[in-house]
Amino acid sequence: TTYLRDDIFEIDFSVEKDRDLVESLKGKKLPNLKKINLYNVPENDLLVKAFLKDYFPSKCHNFFFNTGNSGLISIENYMSQFEVMSCQVTQKICISNCAVTEDEMKKLLAYNKNKAGFGFPDCQIDITSEVDFSDALEGTSLQNLYFNNCGKEGNSNWEAYPE
Repeated sequence: TTYLRDDIFEIDFSVEKDRDLVESLKGKKLPNLKKINLYNVPENDLLVKAFLKDYFPSKCHNFFFNTGNSGLISIENYMSQFEVMSCQVTQKICISNCAVTEDEMKKLLAYNKNKAGFGFPDCQIDITSEVDFSDALEGTSLQNLYFNNCGKEGNSNWEAYPE
C-alpha cells in the first residue's frame, strides 16, 4: 500500500499493515495534506476514532470516508469525530456506504455548509418525509451536494414512504 504520495494519504482499515501504520501515529498529527482517503472503515472502530480525533492534520483539502467492503455501517458512532474533523477539511468531504439518519444528515450538512462539496455517495439515508434543510444550510456557500446512488436498491427506504 502507498500511504503518502503527492500529499495524498490513503489507509485501508481491512489491511493489518495499514492499521499498524495508523497505530504508529500515536502522539503525532499528520502534516497538512491535499487529500485523505479512508477505505473499508469498520463500524465503531477505536482506531478510526483515534485517527479522526488525534492524528488528523490541522488542514486537509479533501476527505473521503468509505466503508467499502465492510458494508453499510451506521455513522452514529463517528458523529463527534466528524464534527471536529469537519473544521479541518477545507474543500470537500464524502462519506460513502453508510447508513445515515435524517438527523445525522442535517447535522453533517450544518457542519459542512461552507465547503465546496459535501456528499453521501452510496449511502442509505433514512428519511420518512420531505426534508427541510433551511436551518442546516442557513447562510450556506456549499457549491455541490452529492447523493450518488443513494436511491439504488438496497440503499433506500424511499419506496416505503411514497408521496
